[in-house]
Amino acid sequence: METSKSGKVTKLTFEGAPETGGFTAVYFTKNYAQIAKTFGGKNGGDLAGKKVRITGAVKVFQDAPEIIVEDPAQIEVVKTEAAK
Repeated sequence: METSKSGKVTKLTFEGAPETGGFTAVYFTKNYAQIAKTFGGKNGGDLAGKKVRITGAVKVFQDAPEIIVEDPAQIEVVKTEAAK
């Protein structure tokens, strides 16, 4: 997973092309503080190296699937890499 922030949107990009299961979860500036408070770290979510489950409606944006995260409850940390 790769995290990036540009302008009004933060993207959590999950590896792979859409046809092989890759997708992007995005959240907007208005939700940044709430997500940062829950997960901490740079870009409002210290999720690197963690296995996560993202829930929400899948939409297509620029020919790729994405989920818009509006609430931290949509992101669940399942397991960290260190806990293997």
